[in-house]
Amino acid sequence: MIARSQATVLVALGAISYGFLATITKLGYAAGFHAPELIGSQMLLGVIVLWLLAVWKGQNVRQLTLKAALSLIAVGSFSGITGMLYYISVRTIPASIAIIMLFQFVWVGLLYDWIFGRKKPTVGSLLLVFAALAGAYLASGTVYGGWSKLSLLGVLAGLGAAFSYAGTLYASGKAAVHINPWYRSALMGTGAWVIVWLVFPPTYFTPQLWLNAHWWIPVTLGLLGLIVPILCFAFGAPRIGIQMTTMLCSIELPIAVLMARIVFLERVDGLQWLGVALIMAGLIFKFVWFSRSSGGSHDVRDKDVKWGKSTKKYQAHKKEWKAGENLE
Repeated sequence: MIARSQATVLVALGAISYGFLATITKLGYAAGFHAPELIGSQMLLGVIVLWLLAVWKGQNVRQLTLKAALSLIAVGSFSGITGMLYYISVRTIPASIAIIMLFQFVWVGLLYDWIFGRKKPTVGSLLLVFAALAGAYLASGTVYGGWSKLSLLGVLAGLGAAFSYAGTLYASGKAAVHINPWYRSALMGTGAWVIVWLVFPPTYFTPQLWLNAHWWIPVTLGLLGLIVPILCFAFGAPRIGIQMTTMLCSIELPIAVLMARIVFLERVDGLQWLGVALIMAGLIFKFVWFSRSSGGSHDVRDKDVKWGKSTKKYQAHKKEWKAGENLE
């Protein structure tokens, strides 16, 4: 069982990896790739590597039941749906507004935790959500306009991506957490791959795709768009909970802004840097508060006093924790 501080770092790394995707995808389009080629090859390469890692590193495969496997595949399909909906959004509305739509996952994640986890958001969490959304609005540059004549399809697709992304984050910390994370990652990656290939059948897989001088682009997308985030969320999200996971994932936008500035030399003005600073300040505050709080733990050993070792609820969670004792 990894420590909460390690889990926090892992989730942050998963979110940071997502922050590189917009820049790499833009490079892919410039190199002549089409969306189905990029997302399809990303999912295929990612799921192959995830299964190789699962076979190499995974333990306790006997714990894996058909029900658990299907639930993890279903969770992974949310990741594939997020990618496809976000692609539709970016293609039909300005990218800056598409980012704002996707960034709604910050409050959607808290809503899921309230509805399904019966965990009412605290005033502090709501203030941090407000700071993250305000920071996203400023960092995206949308303050200068771009809201007129929007495509309804693009807006709905962006919001749909936000809901599916929040669903990915929420379910990553809830579904079959007693299963070894290496197998959880591979099964979730399989779900993302299957849903993408159902929508974009792999007719584009030809030798020319891999003989392209820019073959490194789909490989990098597979690494940063599937392998790294799914592994990080599988190991980290169950340990720190949905609210902390959701807030940490807001670091994705500052990374995207920085990459646009470094790679494409895009102009980033004072208001955008202020937005980045708001998001980062919220993350630092949340991290410091979380590190000092004993109530954020999802380790059953921290709940001995609250539940009492003789309660059925404690015993059920204790059994689940023991089943996942050898996660690494």
